[in-house]
Amino acid sequence: MNDAYRLGVMELYQGEVLGEGLFSRMLALASDPQRRFQLSVMLQYESETKVRLRPFLARLGLPLIEDESKRAEGIALGTRYAAMAWPEFVADFHAAIARVIARYQHIEQLGPDADKPMLRFMVDHERAFMSFLEKERAAEPDSLDRMLRLLQHPLPMAAQSP
Repeated sequence: MNDAYRLGVMELYQGEVLGEGLFSRMLALASDPQRRFQLSVMLQYESETKVRLRPFLARLGLPLIEDESKRAEGIALGTRYAAMAWPEFVADFHAAIARVIARYQHIEQLGPDADKPMLRFMVDHERAFMSFLEKERAAEPDSLDRMLRLLQHPLPMAAQSP
């Protein structure tokens, strides 16, 4: 395993830590029940993915320690996004996710065949965010469907309450 691949895999994991901070902060600042539910689902999606990555990292001999600076970065980003109008957030996050997908595809290319299923899952994980954002742009009511199908522990609608 070369250093570029090792760093890339750690980037996948720390990206989920950042995502948890982001969506947790946005959730804390949201008041609209529908937005709260959407943000709750996204938070759950990030958390489940982070947990799914741990055995993969352990198998590769990589640390499971969460970088708290990444969580803080996510919280700061969540504060910025929460101050935006929803369409502005959707547009900005869409551009960010497009960059993340390209980066994760590069990491996938670096990995050995044995690691491809997990690496492909991580690309698909980000594509589910892209699907959500594209459906939000189009005001489609089923914007969360892809993420909801992928959750192992889906949240009840009651998760939207404070």
